[in-house]
Amino acid sequence: MIWAVLIVVAMGLLVGVFLSVAVKKPLVMVVIATAIFSAVVVFVWNCVWRRRGLLGFINNYPNAVLIGAIDLKIL
Repeated sequence: MIWAVLIVVAMGLLVGVFLSVAVKKPLVMVVIATAIFSAVVVFVWNCVWRRRGLLGFINNYPNAVLIGAIDLKIL
């Protein structure tokens, strides 16, 4: 999983460098760097909070009974 993320980041940087050299606008690199940074933040957030975040969210709503929910029924 981590290798896939690293490959996507490397490809994004390569495309960003190519576009900045070809178009001569550093704004393209800033946009790509911002997108990569936000993806890394989300990835790290998910790695840190993994199950704790999901179980904590479910524990905050103990009265929600999902057994009776049928076909996207609003609870």
